[in-house]
Parts: sequence; structure tokens; C-alpha cells
Amino acid sequence: MSIARALGIAGIAVGLAGCSTAPTARQLGQDAIAAMGGAERVQSVKILTMKGGVGTRYRHGQSVRVGDAEPVATLKNVTETLDRTNQRAALDYEVQIGPFGQHRREILTTFDGKPVGLEDVGGRPLAVMSPSGLFSWGTQNHPDFLLRRNAIAVALAAAESASDDPPLARTVGDRTLQAGVATLPSGEPVTIFFEPESKLIAGFEVLDTESMLGDAPAQYVFADYRDVGGVKLPHKITIQKLGQPYSEVQYSSASINDTAGAEAVFAIPAAARGEVAKAIAAGEYSPLTLTKVADGVFFARAYSHNSMVVEFPSYLAVVEAPYTDGQSATLVRALHEQFAAKPIRYAVVTHHHYDHTGGVRGLAAAGATILANGATNPRCG
Repeated sequence: MSIARALGIAGIAVGLAGCSTAPTARQLGQDAIAAMGGAERVQSVKILTMKGGVGTRYRHGQSVRVGDAEPVATLKNVTETLDRTNQRAALDYEVQIGPFGQHRREILTTFDGKPVGLEDVGGRPLAVMSPSGLFSWGTQNHPDFLLRRNAIAVALAAAESASDDPPLARTVGDRTLQAGVATLPSGEPVTIFFEPESKLIAGFEVLDTESMLGDAPAQYVFADYRDVGGVKLPHKITIQKLGQPYSEVQYSSASINDTAGAEAVFAIPAAARGEVAKAIAAGEYSPLTLTKVADGVFFARAYSHNSMVVEFPSYLAVVEAPYTDGQSATLVRALHEQFAAKPIRYAVVTHHHYDHTGGVRGLAAAGATILANGATNPRCG
């Protein structure tokens, strides 16, 4: 049943009941769609671009010691582009962590209908990889979260799949709000909160799965709704994961269905098409070359965050885990091709920063025992 028809039927039912029946969670979802501008307008949003964002990122894995508070990263010039039709998403931002700063773009795009990752970091050439090779320090860990956690997807899920049971009472910050459980297009369950006055969606809770945090209960809070082409959309998004602040961004503006702008963001340069074919064929891929630097010592140069490989008589050891799952899978394949008879017995991680541990699970899955530097652990210091 379409949302528009469901809204009409709900309105008839309320009229017949004399408006005395308490709304169900699904009715609250349908009210939210109506408050956003109506089902037709909300469903018509295929491309969403949030612009001019400024804010903070709290979880980026750069503390001095395990357990220490992380320095707050500042975000500015944040642009997030979401293409719901073609399942493409991009994060474009500037990040500053203490003296370290970068302009970064992480892009989840497609080629012949197949997903491809593009990473563009200031001062480096564009890199092509599988989606598992992407890792972001922006508002999210990966651009795929924009596809699964955006306001349009959450609102439609509330109206279409929230239960017909009475809403739940949930505490969000210092407020008690009505809430309902629904199912996102990804198949994930989500608990959605509703503003009692405006009828808009106040936020939601869901289980995020990140490359570093793993399965992390997450809470998203929406604020500062503004009209964008006839649709009310939140311009401030605050995220907590594992009960701790994760990121907060205030956007200055937004646009919908800017097809030309989206095509420019997601376009793959002709010069990169060869790497695209390689990435798709490999399945799990990130650019990496293996170079001998001395007898038994090899340099695994990646697009970002390199590793060293040491050859022993009967096994291999990797020093510094790759940055991402895609990079880890690529390194494992390269080592098997060059040292077919030798297993990867050890992976040595010199410190706990995310850029040195992001792909550690891939090496563990390949049979490596993980050796960590105890000096970064407060229990061993």
C-alpha cells in the first residue's frame, strides 16, 4: 500500500473514531511524513545534498594511550551527497586534529551497476578501491552510512513499517518522547523518536557496525528542520555511539535532486577505469605494491598507511596492520602470491591508532597472531 493511500485510510479511521483513539507508532510515522511535506514530496527526494557543514568528530582513534580521551577533531566545509536511486554516497570535508589537517573525500559510487570506492585526499592522486577500502574521519565512518541512516529513509520506514502497536516511551536527553520500532530499507530494525509538537522525527536508535568500533549501539538526534524544496529536513545531526559522543554537524543549507551536481561528484575519471576493473574483479581491493628493500624485508606501500613484511625461514610477519579490510585482503593476496608456502604467522601493531589497526581482523582471519605494543595499554604502562 502506498504511503499516500495509507495516510488517507488513517485519516478516515480517525474521523470515524471521533479522534479518541491513541495513535499507533505507524500513525506517528505517517504524521511525520505529513509534517515533512507529504508522502509525494518526501518520496520524490532521490538526491539529497547537505552543504556548508561545521562541527566535530570525537571518535577517530588518535588518543596517546588506550583509554585516554581523544582530542576533538574539528570538521568544516562538510558536503554530503546522497543518491538514493543509484545507491551512491559521498563525504567531502576538511578535518583538523591538533596540528594535523586534511581535505578528504570518500566516495561510494558505481560502475556498470557495481559498487566502487574512490578516495581523494589532498596532495595525493585519486585512488580506486572496493567499498571495503574506504574509511572516513568525517561525520561517519563510511559513506554507506549516509545511505542507511538518512532522514528520508528513516521517515519512510516509520510510515511504512512501524508497528500498529501503541508507541513506546523513550528518554532522549532530558525529554521523554514517543517512539516506534520500524525496519529500514537495509532490513535493520530501528527505534524512531517523534517530536510531540511538530510531529517531525526527533531521531532514532540503531545498531551501527563500524570497521573499528564493531557493533555499536548508536543514537542519532535530528534538529533545526528547514524547508528544502517543499520538504522539511534536519540541518543539525548529533550522533552518539556506545553511549559516547561521536560527531555533531550543523549544515548551512541543503538541496534536493541536483542531478548534474551528483553526477559530477560520483563520476569516475577515464584514467581510473583500469583500476576500477581491477577493484571489481578482485572483490576486496585497495591499491598496494610490494617492494623488496633488503634481504627478507619488504615494503607494502598502500594509498594510505603502509606496512612492512619480514620473511623468516618458515613464515612471514607483518609490521603494522593495513588501514582497512580492503587493504588487508589485498596484502594477504599479494603475500600468498609471492610466498605461497609461507603462512602469515604474526601481525605486529606498534600502537593502537585506527590507521594502524583498521585491517587487523583480516590478518587474524588469515591465521596471524596479533602482537601489540603493551606500552600503549594503561594496564601495562
